[in-house]
Amino acid sequence: MMSLENFIKKRYEGYAEKFIPLAVSHITQLWENYKELADRHFLEEFTSVQPGKFQQRYWEMLLAQHFRSLGYIPTSADEGPDLKMEMDGVPVWIEAVAPLPCETIKQYHKEMECDGAAFSPSNAYSLRYTQAFKDKLDKINKYIERGIINLNTDAVIIAINSGNLGLYCGNGFDGKTRYPFIVDITYGVGSYYGVIDNVTGALVREGVETELHLKKTADVSVPKAYFRDGSANIISAVIGSDAAPETAVSRPYAFHAVHNMSANIKLPLGKLGCTQEHFVDSHKKVSTIDYSVRAA
Repeated sequence: MMSLENFIKKRYEGYAEKFIPLAVSHITQLWENYKELADRHFLEEFTSVQPGKFQQRYWEMLLAQHFRSLGYIPTSADEGPDLKMEMDGVPVWIEAVAPLPCETIKQYHKEMECDGAAFSPSNAYSLRYTQAFKDKLDKINKYIERGIINLNTDAVIIAINSGNLGLYCGNGFDGKTRYPFIVDITYGVGSYYGVIDNVTGALVREGVETELHLKKTADVSVPKAYFRDGSANIISAVIGSDAAPETAVSRPYAFHAVHNMSANIKLPLGKLGCTQEHFVDSHKKVSTIDYSVRAA
């Protein structure tokens, strides 16, 4: 098998000359810190040509490093979600996913490369996030049935990375509104709207629509409000990031979190090390704590 360093150099052939040693340093350091947690197939999959595997495994390593930097001790086992740690005595499981693009998203990127502009298919991105969440929720429920996760004592985080979707936009992979996709798909956040006075032209009212379902086809809709309708109360929070090697070597990666305020086991705000954390307040409105502002 090709060495990790040579694999990275080959993967990034054609990139700026100064980028490659930064990528080699960044990724090899992640691996050195993670390899004690890796199963015997991890490195083989990470360095394979299977679609999306590189970003998926990168995301798992980055999550482990992130939580380690906060003082937690991530572990991994042959069975169960990708990572496990304790937070104030509570077992916390982390299931990571980096969804692959659909044909609509692939076409969007082709048009961007050819023309420099294209209409962003936000619904297609939302559907990829929604599907990723549902797949992981189904997997978590199977772990509960097998007794790996305790429904009454364990917290669960689903961590979604947009690197395979090409969403390197820096500000948190926003959906139709100013909120990230992870908020859209868990609390049924729809499009932003404004009401204009026809006479004065003044903005009379503005807000965000509720969108509980998302059209997949003309005849099929999928749920888009898992934290609102109570169908995912085993999930304590969702973490999202667009972090990828292509961006992580040049700017700090950003993590966002959305908390499930109806979860069986709620996680405290401010404990996940995220740039922003989102939650529904007592008035049933989405609120945001921006920790980057506090840090500045």
